[in-house]
Amino acid sequence: MAMRTGVPLSRVLLVSKTPNVERISRTRPDLIERLTCDRASAAVRQRLESLRASEATHTNNVQNMKLFLESRGIPFQEVKDLEVETTQIERVDLVVSLGGDGTFLKAASLIRDQTPLLGINTDSQRSAGALCRWKLNTQHDFPNLLDKLLIGDFTYKTRHRIRADVINEKEERITVDHFALNEIYLGEVEPSRASSFTLSVDGQPKERERGGGLLVSTASGYSGWMKSACHPSLDSIREVLELAESSKDTTALMAQAEEVAKRFHEKYNFATHEDKLFYFAREQIKAVDQVQRYSKGFCDALAFESFCWDGFLSMDGMRHYPLNFGDRVCISVATDFPVRTVELIQPER
Repeated sequence: MAMRTGVPLSRVLLVSKTPNVERISRTRPDLIERLTCDRASAAVRQRLESLRASEATHTNNVQNMKLFLESRGIPFQEVKDLEVETTQIERVDLVVSLGGDGTFLKAASLIRDQTPLLGINTDSQRSAGALCRWKLNTQHDFPNLLDKLLIGDFTYKTRHRIRADVINEKEERITVDHFALNEIYLGEVEPSRASSFTLSVDGQPKERERGGGLLVSTASGYSGWMKSACHPSLDSIREVLELAESSKDTTALMAQAEEVAKRFHEKYNFATHEDKLFYFAREQIKAVDQVQRYSKGFCDALAFESFCWDGFLSMDGMRHYPLNFGDRVCISVATDFPVRTVELIQPER
């Protein structure tokens, strides 16, 4: 049997979330004043209190994490997600994101080598954290976490990312210096304006599209925005079955709907290590007799040409690049720059 190898912990970088209240205070101090004034509604005050409670939980867990690492003699450096840079990540053995999926995505976007990334959810009561599997809830979580890292009781998962190369109408390459771990979106900045573009899938003839823009995801991001955008809801499936008069029994109808939803998920589900993408041309506007070749599906590469008046390319919802009329975007899997994540199984309490 092969011996497990733990993660070297001589150089650890903690990338911690900037809490929402602190983030707003930095960029919109006037908004904080309005939220805390006497005229603020009860709902607004309640939301602010919830944000502050989340901030307190996160800050407490980060502090406890640092104290625990110090007690074990493990050297580390903490950097806020708004301030971290690629050069800091290049010099460490392990990157630990402390926060939610947003913090995880920010840390992942800066990794250019095989430095492993571990996601820790610092407020699991308020954050689902699909990418941050380890949840900090009690003091017992710290020794369990460290023991697993040291003895190698974990697995590495390869997560592929999306590369987007933008070429303008002058054939000049526009630098997009980050990769997307979850998804990219291309379309008009103004969501109520139809996005116009041409699309080619895997080198096939291009097709003119008009609608809600183009969404492209990896396997890591498929269960989030993409699934919400292109999967029919249980209620929608049930309604279709009801209209088709497949059953008069409500319980049987719901069971059928759940089975259809399960099959739909299985049809489009894929693993993070697979070097392919899933695309979805959103809310297509077409003539009655028009057949759209490209609606949704798996692909290796996409060629997108913008005919948007005020278009943009969004990478994981964090970084945005303008797309002018006539700009072309070549979309593919960044097979040479995957992210290697540390996957842990947390003991149930």
